[in-house]
Amino acid sequence: MPVEIIAEILEQCIEENSKTRIMYRSNLSFEGVTKYLAWLTSIGLLQKDPSTRKYQTTPKGEELLSCWSKTCKLLEIEKQNRQIELISETGRAPYSQVR
Repeated sequence: MPVEIIAEILEQCIEENSKTRIMYRSNLSFEGVTKYLAWLTSIGLLQKDPSTRKYQTTPKGEELLSCWSKTCKLLEIEKQNRQIELISETGRAPYSQVR
């Protein structure tokens, strides 16, 4: 399962959210969101309130989001460092930045 989708669902559910709202905001099919929500609930990253039928991120899910955020920041720093290395090696910016 793509980590970006998992993180997006967990982020949306920091405040309680319905399956329909999660489905539309994540651009998932009904079947897809049902599978993600069932799996995330089964491993304790989400909890479902039976009376409102809304989902909320658990403390474990919030911890995963925090780790994911740190990982993304580290990867961005590594990407920037690599671009600096390329500039110093070649004397010019990588192609993706010359647009």
